[in-house]
Amino acid sequence: LPGGTLIFTQRDRATLSVLKKGKVRRVAFPKSSVWVSGETGLMGLEVDPGFADNRRIYTCQGGFTGGGHDVHVTAWTLDKKLRTATMDKVLVGGFPTSSGRHGGCRLMVTTDGSLLVGTGDAAIGTNPRDLDSLGGKTLRLDRFSGAPWPGNPFAGESGPRRFVHTYGHRNVQGVAQRADGTLWSI
Repeated sequence: LPGGTLIFTQRDRATLSVLKKGKVRRVAFPKSSVWVSGETGLMGLEVDPGFADNRRIYTCQGGFTGGGHDVHVTAWTLDKKLRTATMDKVLVGGFPTSSGRHGGCRLMVTTDGSLLVGTGDAAIGTNPRDLDSLGGKTLRLDRFSGAPWPGNPFAGESGPRRFVHTYGHRNVQGVAQRADGTLWSI
């Protein structure tokens, strides 16, 4: 965060914390809304480049739905004292889950302002090739509205595929952007 404070998640404990001047303090966060199982929990975290003005962060996390659970990306606002995270909205959700294996979920704001999201295949081998599944992909979206990024290959189509940036991945664990602007996932 600006000023050198470190913010971090703990996947299996579903906690959000800050490290400032050598002391760790938990941020009030609705951990009961996080589904934790296997490799899924409170996973990816990204700080908005405009944090000094908008106080916004993004998490990728397991969650509960009416009939079970999913993985989704949520936007939050931190208060000025870094004590409370207030949910703004779920930007994109419905990532497949099974037992919690291959939850994936890495986040990065790119230089053009889009939010890149790496997802896991939920240990279901057909998800990476299925354009109607958000599992086993990198997704690209508008970080404020959650809308599909206009440059996505299937942006003009309907359904989940409009979020797909790349597909055919097993369990994306890292995303990066090189100085030449190319996007990479591993």
